[in-house]
Amino acid sequence: MQTSSLAVFGRPRSTFNIKWRKRCIEACKPRTASTKSSLEVSTARRILEKRFNIEKPQNWYKVANLRREALKLFGRKILEDVETSDRLPFGISLIRSLYPDHPWEDWKFRGYLPSEWFHDPNNLRLWFNWAAEQLDKPKSEPNEIFWNRVRYKQFLSLLGGGKLLNTHRSLSKALRIAYPNHSWSSDGNDSKVLQKNIASQIKEALRIKIPADWYSVTIARINSLPQNLKSS
Repeated sequence: MQTSSLAVFGRPRSTFNIKWRKRCIEACKPRTASTKSSLEVSTARRILEKRFNIEKPQNWYKVANLRREALKLFGRKILEDVETSDRLPFGISLIRSLYPDHPWEDWKFRGYLPSEWFHDPNNLRLWFNWAAEQLDKPKSEPNEIFWNRVRYKQFLSLLGGGKLLNTHRSLSKALRIAYPNHSWSSDGNDSKVLQKNIASQIKEALRIKIPADWYSVTIARINSLPQNLKSS
């Protein structure tokens, strides 16, 4: 989890009303490294919470265009002050900086979560633990057996499920990365069973009748399956 703190913000645009301008300028006042404290973070948090009518941290999951609004309030200097990476875009990094102790679930944020996020074993493990809870996994059931019986439609109905498969192409591979110390089947039978299960469901959903029909299948059609598949 990133716990970077916000540094000195840039000057806000002059088009803001007097009240907003005073509050933003207060948050933007230069400070030395020794005097930078939670005051800057708390001030910025109050400004953004009021702007988006945030009553509790979880409300941020529904906020879109956070980068644009932050630029309007604090100027481009904020882009330098918030630490980002290929695996965590600006909006999520900003919220994490404002609430460093909150247990965020990055895949719930609206907007773009880069596929690189799913290359991090810790992120994968967090997601799979959450996904197992959403699918009511029995605590006594081994991961290997549980994930082999999860249907394609169920998996893609989860937030981030499609992005994960697009990133790793194999659920079995992603599971091995997330749980490297788990004793997975050495012969890879779990992967074969899962792939056969997914292929069968895709074939049924897309009405594939002969092998040549697969030539017309695109990634876009596969990604649309969660909406097109009928409930069983």
